[in-house]
Amino acid sequence: MTRFEALKSVTGVREFSTLICDILNDKKNADDITEFLATELSEEQLQTLRSVAESGNYPLYLDGLQ
Repeated sequence: MTRFEALKSVTGVREFSTLICDILNDKKNADDITEFLATELSEEQLQTLRSVAESGNYPLYLDGLQ
């Protein structure tokens, strides 16, 4: 799963907006953003993401994503 796919799985408007702002504040141009979002998540990052999704404490929908 790429960071882009993970970002698309956020279902809360406020949380999605916050993540977008954080990315835009950190990256200098469209190429940097593209490279960041195209990066595959590590197995550890995927496990963390799954844990967050399963907890129900964050608006994240991972059903059907690997």
